[in-house]
Amino acid sequence: MLTLSQPWRTQHKVPPRCTEYTKQWKRHATFNYDQADALSTKVEGFGGAFTEAAAKNFYTLSKDGQERALELLFGGTGLGYNLGRTHINSCDFSVESYDFDGVDGDFELEGFGGVQERDGREMMPFIQRARSRLAAGWGEDLRLVASPWSPPAWMKGPTEGEREEGREHAKDMLGSKQGTCIRDGVGRDSKYADAWARYMSKWVSSYEKSGIPIWAITVQNEPEFAAPWEACSFNTSTQLAFVSNFLGPTFRKDHSTVKILGFDHNKDHAVHWARELGDAGGNLDGIGYHWYAGGMDRLLDGGVGGPNMHRLREETTGLVLGTEGCHCPSTGYAGGELEVAWKRAERNAHAILADLGAGSAGSIEWNLILDKLGGPNHLGNVCDGPIVAVPDRATVDPAKGKLPGFEKGGEGKVIVGDGLTVDELVRHGGVKKDVEVGVLTQPMYWVAGHFTRFLREGSRATRGIVEGKREPVSGKFSIEEDSKEILESGGDRCLGLKELAGEGHAIGIRGGSQLVLQECAGGSTSEMIYDKKRGEIREENLGVCLTTGWPFLQGGSFVNKDGDTVLVILNEAEAEAGVAIQNGNMLLNMDGHSIATVVVAK
Repeated sequence: MLTLSQPWRTQHKVPPRCTEYTKQWKRHATFNYDQADALSTKVEGFGGAFTEAAAKNFYTLSKDGQERALELLFGGTGLGYNLGRTHINSCDFSVESYDFDGVDGDFELEGFGGVQERDGREMMPFIQRARSRLAAGWGEDLRLVASPWSPPAWMKGPTEGEREEGREHAKDMLGSKQGTCIRDGVGRDSKYADAWARYMSKWVSSYEKSGIPIWAITVQNEPEFAAPWEACSFNTSTQLAFVSNFLGPTFRKDHSTVKILGFDHNKDHAVHWARELGDAGGNLDGIGYHWYAGGMDRLLDGGVGGPNMHRLREETTGLVLGTEGCHCPSTGYAGGELEVAWKRAERNAHAILADLGAGSAGSIEWNLILDKLGGPNHLGNVCDGPIVAVPDRATVDPAKGKLPGFEKGGEGKVIVGDGLTVDELVRHGGVKKDVEVGVLTQPMYWVAGHFTRFLREGSRATRGIVEGKREPVSGKFSIEEDSKEILESGGDRCLGLKELAGEGHAIGIRGGSQLVLQECAGGSTSEMIYDKKRGEIREENLGVCLTTGWPFLQGGSFVNKDGDTVLVILNEAEAEAGVAIQNGNMLLNMDGHSIATVVVAK
């Protein structure tokens, strides 16, 4: 039995990524699925982050708006998010920096307190309402991952500039000294590292006493980045020492069921960290990773480090989980560019498909709900999210004012979405009845449903690796003008594509092609040439462009906990594509730039 998830099928039109060759490609791609195939990592689920910003935006909505947002994100007719993330102490998506023990030298943490008072205003109630909606709609409990951005300033060593000022510790939670932010290091006699580990344990206890269990923590958000907002740097050796000496033993004693995930930063460096950290003497349960590109190139987010995912899975027997990903800067609503909004959604789908096929256990979006500009963020680091709160656009109990009072820095900025009609907002992913209560769903929301609604906890991705001996391609290459081949410098081999399944085109059964070094001039595999006029590397016979892990037609095969096969198929090309699904006698016509989910009942 085949069923097509029509309510969650989306389509849009954006410029092609690879000149006219993609427009000419209308081959039939064949996706095989085999439930007897080796199954990979269990899917834990999907979700978003309960930041202070998200909670504040949630409570700008009317009662009807809040109920609608809860249903859209957690309810039985919505995404059914079953994972969440929140921050220990403040993060950049807070309205200000704060901690729960600012007393210098309080190693016994006698002054620790105020978690229920601060987080209990909006964050905890938001989480509890999300848990209730998820339980009612899906019969599941929300599992939270908690991450610290920075210890209190007194636990942090001064930066180089602060040392020159004669400071004994960091002046605030922003930024970090390199190596480790911990004031006296992470050796076994470190009083500050010990206090910080017990501080994190007390924070978890505070949430549990409020009726909110914590499923996992990460050691540190983005340890490689001494960010201008709340930050704490670690390298592999200092994080390993901190976990082994303090954090692991503390949590094994106080919270033995809480998972501890290392790294929690960009996937392009995840393999190195996993290799160096190992399981930290039994104190780490896995690795968290973010989808961002190194170097702050927003156009590469989600596309860099993809090949590392297979190697990452090989480096750890523990949990591999995408803990953060979002698009920046600002929101699709603020910019008002339809193509940008849909392209962001398409890139989300691509990254999730690739990561799940490589062994990731799931994906957590960054902020659940943001305001029009993509905040609040007390350092101006505004970003995008699946839902934008637009309470002033509501026709039912509208809020006054175009920006909430907590949003600073939006004065004088043009917000294109404010000038769009409701019908135009619908083209941006909105739904009329939602906008009427001040809630705008963006394209990335609808794309997420192709995964979240069908791949519940316990689903598994069928194996998505390229079999055979791997031969890494590295080094320098030169263009051979006569033969048009790309030759390895100092060698006698050329660049080519591995012999492919799927009738020889570039999208094979496993969802892509492997770039290899091969015999030049008449090798058994397809030849890559450089087209100087177009400035492209392509396969001459097929007209397929060389991309960095970004195929135009991509499919993922999964088996859910009921034994049904779930196929998620993404066509990123401008042209339509016919997809033949074997064992189901189905030919699915995929429009250009569209995504579809097909369920093959057991």
